[in-house]
Amino acid sequence: LARSLLERQIAPTPDDPLYAPMIKAHADQIARVLLRTARARPGSDDGGDERAETKMVIGVLGDSVTSGTDNCYYDAWPEQLRRQITPLFAAMGIEVEVRNAAKNGGWNMASQILCAHDMLGASDRRGDLGLDFLFICNPFVHAAHVDAEHAIRRALLGNSHTIFSITNQNGAGRGSMSNEAFLERYAGAGLTIGTPFQDAVPELGIPDKGYKFWFPDQNRAFWQMQGDGFCHLTTRAGSAPVVNRNWHWGPLFHQTYADAYALLFSRATRRAIDDLSLGRTPPEPPAPRDIVDTVLPRKEPPKDDEKVEKEEENPPTWKELLLEDMGSEDAVKDGLGGVHCAIGSANHPGSTLLPHWLRSAEGSPFEEKMKSRNGVSFVPADHDAEGSAFYRIRSPISTPNNPVGVGEWVANPNTFGAEAPRTAEQCRHVDGSTMVNEQWKNKLGQGVSWLVWEVPRRAMLIGRAMMCHPRGAKSLAKDAFDKGDVRVHYAVTDGKEGWKVVEDAHKVKPMGFVGQECTPVLGVMDEADLKVARNEGIWIAVEWINEAIFEFDYLVAM
Repeated sequence: LARSLLERQIAPTPDDPLYAPMIKAHADQIARVLLRTARARPGSDDGGDERAETKMVIGVLGDSVTSGTDNCYYDAWPEQLRRQITPLFAAMGIEVEVRNAAKNGGWNMASQILCAHDMLGASDRRGDLGLDFLFICNPFVHAAHVDAEHAIRRALLGNSHTIFSITNQNGAGRGSMSNEAFLERYAGAGLTIGTPFQDAVPELGIPDKGYKFWFPDQNRAFWQMQGDGFCHLTTRAGSAPVVNRNWHWGPLFHQTYADAYALLFSRATRRAIDDLSLGRTPPEPPAPRDIVDTVLPRKEPPKDDEKVEKEEENPPTWKELLLEDMGSEDAVKDGLGGVHCAIGSANHPGSTLLPHWLRSAEGSPFEEKMKSRNGVSFVPADHDAEGSAFYRIRSPISTPNNPVGVGEWVANPNTFGAEAPRTAEQCRHVDGSTMVNEQWKNKLGQGVSWLVWEVPRRAMLIGRAMMCHPRGAKSLAKDAFDKGDVRVHYAVTDGKEGWKVVEDAHKVKPMGFVGQECTPVLGVMDEADLKVARNEGIWIAVEWINEAIFEFDYLVAM
């Protein structure tokens, strides 16, 4: 019973014909990790390759469930998974590192998924950049079908090759995911879909959705719902056998989900070891040309003589641009690292944050033009100095939330349940951010300000830049570009120790704005300029009047 319960948490299940190719893709990836780490050891045939890593990196994104909200983080499923599989890989000389950037509080998932590479500090890796595995679990705050498939194709088919697992996404835009269609297309490349709400522990569910509770009153609140039908009186770590706390998972359900992935890892690892012992080496990972068709139908590109007219009548939104990218080998081949971001909601120590890209307009390639138009810099010169009021900073790992007593040791209050003692440090949650203070614009007066950022080299790859917005925040007004309230410029080196400044770059490719999570501010670049931007970096400026200023939590370069 326990095994069948765990197997139902992740699709495809063992009775599905897609399970065998999926487990082989996982085994091949683990074999690549084993070979890579073997090269890094002194005394290896390669003499110890300093570029190789002796660790396996698992990235995790998600909502408040995956951040561990309403629990000690010690009991959150990513941390339980790390503890579960660490002894297995340690026996082979491999460190398991789990990087969890899941967010509590309803942050947009679409922009998190898009920016997974820099959310999780993937650029910290030496040798091949990227993550070995990426798991996304967000039962409450969803992205859309197109967000999921765009990330899946980049992860599984890109050069860095990241094995990918995701829960169903049913956010607005092009409908929700079809698990069956996604698995049929991508399971052989390594895709799995977490199904914790579709077929989980018996008590889990919502009364009006037809799920069965084990207590007499079907309208009873979720809080402290205990037991999993297998008489577990505690978790293995000694925590209370709570399946749900409020609407969040409790320690026991976190344990079940972690165990499901641990079972998958152990099976794949056994196969990887068997294959390597028999002299079989893993094949090259799949490439975009191996899976050309997408699950989500793409529009036929207009003919050259129709293109301009069609784009003027119905300009593409950023979601439609992602859809175009999925069919482009040039866009997909760079993997998750083909999208670079400076992030406000990030929390991993290696994350690329907004202060890493934002710059004062003073001293930038735009300074002369800004002063000629009586503008001021939106970003102060000392924006990243200690004590600056420009950012609102929350600690990367926040204090325990209300159900957990804060102190050197966690108490066992009645509202939390009897659990094994935990230090306050073990209970801290993943929940940091470095956001621009939304009140900062009040210090700028009523004139025009220039928001400037510098995109590093090898980050601008296809010539697109976007600004993404916090959930429910003010975004770009639909007519702001037409009225001239917001203008976008870029600058690249001119090869003569100077700058080539291109004004109103947003006008080159019209964009559609429908209040989505991200706003494209640069849709296309001159090929010669793009080549310079790839090799040397690019500066971008948004010139806006005070009334048109909108909130942003991600700066995106693609």
